[in-house]
Amino acid sequence: MRYVAGRLVQGLFALLGFLTVMFFAVQLIVPGDYFTPFRLGLTESEVDALRAQYGLDQSVFVQYWRWLTSLFDGSLGTTTIGRPISGLITNAIPRTLFVLVGGLVIAFLIGTAQGRWSSWHRGLRSEVVTFVGLVFLTAFPPFLAFVLTERAHMPMNELRRSVMGESANPWRSATTFTEEQVLFQMSVSLLASLAVVAVVTALLRRYTNARPRPWWVVIGGIGLTVWWWWQGGRGAFALDLLFEAAIPLFAFVLLSYGEFLLIMQSSMTGVKHDPYVLTGMAKGLTERQVRNRHASSNAILPLLARFAVSVPFLMTGLVIVERSLGWSGLGDFLFFAITAQDIPLVMGALAVIGAVSLLVRIALDVMTVSIDPRIRRP
Repeated sequence: MRYVAGRLVQGLFALLGFLTVMFFAVQLIVPGDYFTPFRLGLTESEVDALRAQYGLDQSVFVQYWRWLTSLFDGSLGTTTIGRPISGLITNAIPRTLFVLVGGLVIAFLIGTAQGRWSSWHRGLRSEVVTFVGLVFLTAFPPFLAFVLTERAHMPMNELRRSVMGESANPWRSATTFTEEQVLFQMSVSLLASLAVVAVVTALLRRYTNARPRPWWVVIGGIGLTVWWWWQGGRGAFALDLLFEAAIPLFAFVLLSYGEFLLIMQSSMTGVKHDPYVLTGMAKGLTERQVRNRHASSNAILPLLARFAVSVPFLMTGLVIVERSLGWSGLGDFLFFAITAQDIPLVMGALAVIGAVSLLVRIALDVMTVSIDPRIRRP
């Protein structure tokens, strides 16, 4: 717990440093300010009066301090024209979280499983296929991913109508909740379901002779999630949102899956001949037990370390995916703020992106500590 608390404090200082650097960088990079486009329709004195009214005539250091002090009152500050940023950005967060959480879970599970299997079966023809696919995915051009997924819009809409039939637009009957609220509930329920099933599986392994396979955790978590959706009366709405989010999810998985596979394959290759692996085989353990329970536990540590470093890059990729595919998340919101030259709005979006990255990194630290207790020792 002390280790996690220390990492949280370090992360908060890093977040403050990131926001400080980004504030001054945005001031230098973004030309003009919010009222620059109004110069064509207003006189110079009118524009100057507006800038003075909203504090844009003050020095950049005064603007920074004013923005920093307003950041901690829960509103993430205010836009240039005085609207609370939190109210504007709340609708975008659930969409980004859903694609981020769902995409990372899918890419992580498939990438690590395939990397683990391919490293253990060297010399087979399937290794050639894996290698070609690995090179293709790790070097996949982002623009090509957008082109391919963009072409999938029409087939996906046809599939959506054929599956949902008369309820192709269930939102006409939704009066007490919004799409963003349902998306947030879907993200939380997915994480909670996977956590519950993982804990139950760990308890079964510890106190009984049962040895559930890893994919049971995935199937159980997804099954429990779907059950919660339908029990809560959100089934049709969740299904509609899944069809809508399928293309951004696929694009994000396509761009992040290859790295998981590559690192897991390299890590497994490095540990497969270690003494503890050979000892496990000598004791009569099956190949599956040695690979999945012993070798993969150590091989996954470099993957988590690399993943913690890659979180900001993955968030950047997600921003571009959202903007390119019209998914109204934080990425689309950030591009709108930059276009409007609203610096506080840009910084509010960056603050949320930085906070999400920080939370993901802390979660990865907790996972790393649970796998390798040596990290907790002084």
